[in-house]
Amino acid sequence: MALNSASVLLPVLLLFGLSGALIYAISRKKRDYKEVAKVIKLIIYPIKSLPGIEVNEVTITKSGLKSGPVRDRMWILITKENRFITQRIEPSLALLRQSIHQNEIWIDGPDMPTLKLKIETQRQSQDIILQTKVWNQAIDGLYCGKEAEEWFSKYLNKPNTKLIQHIPECGLRNSSLERNDKVIQSNKYPITYHDGSPVLVINQNSITNLNNKLSNECQVSYRNFRPNILITDCEPHEEDNWKYMKIKDIEFVGLKPCDRCVLTTINPDTGIKMDSEPINTLKTYRLANEKVRKYYGTSPLFGMNFAPEKEGHIYCDDIIEAVVNQNN
Repeated sequence: MALNSASVLLPVLLLFGLSGALIYAISRKKRDYKEVAKVIKLIIYPIKSLPGIEVNEVTITKSGLKSGPVRDRMWILITKENRFITQRIEPSLALLRQSIHQNEIWIDGPDMPTLKLKIETQRQSQDIILQTKVWNQAIDGLYCGKEAEEWFSKYLNKPNTKLIQHIPECGLRNSSLERNDKVIQSNKYPITYHDGSPVLVINQNSITNLNNKLSNECQVSYRNFRPNILITDCEPHEEDNWKYMKIKDIEFVGLKPCDRCVLTTINPDTGIKMDSEPINTLKTYRLANEKVRKYYGTSPLFGMNFAPEKEGHIYCDDIIEAVVNQNN
């Protein structure tokens, strides 16, 4: 009996499909997870470089955290020359507050009326798209209008300060990751206006350890380091060695340590720079090793950048499991 092509092809495709699924399952089984820590805070930063919003649960997406309709680093401020703005050059941004109200984001500041912004989901024909660069990677954004421009221009006393919002058609940027003693960029882990990764993890015990080395006048909190996920129940800097992290059924891959800058020296309560601490103290014990020093320079490392391998929901008090990198 002659066999038609379909009757031959179908079993072959099924065989390849089952083989692929088996290989995937085996690779996952090789990840030897163990319980290592616990989530104590979840924080999103809708407008880049403004104080975060603490929430009890978040949706994990490929490009980071999401709470309701609001994504982490969904908006960014830019100058009249379209250069992006952060607390590094405008520390008074630390005094603003942002909150989520259904399909709006509200911004409040000292002696300023509440700015209420509608969350846009797609571009309309009359909308304006502007382009900026975040760490030399170009990315577009939807201009949020004259009211927002006038509000931020007045607050910062900088005319033509514009706010732009990321929508899906604005494209994505590459994450940074450290592999084989090199720091490279990869489009495998997409981001929007983040500095370099979808998720930043900070260890509360690392902060406690740092504060033990600082004077009383220079004490810091997790707010100086702007994590998405704050963890506890582990040793200081233990997350440095997590090759993979798992919360519930969501697995995250470790990308690289977070190199810290002057933004950590800004007092989140006053918006005033605290001279050179905690940077100077961190430099005494948290510089990169010699193999990768050329990529990090004299910037100390504090916290770990991760990227999710799937989407889902996580909550405060969730247990964290990890695969520890034995090479570190």
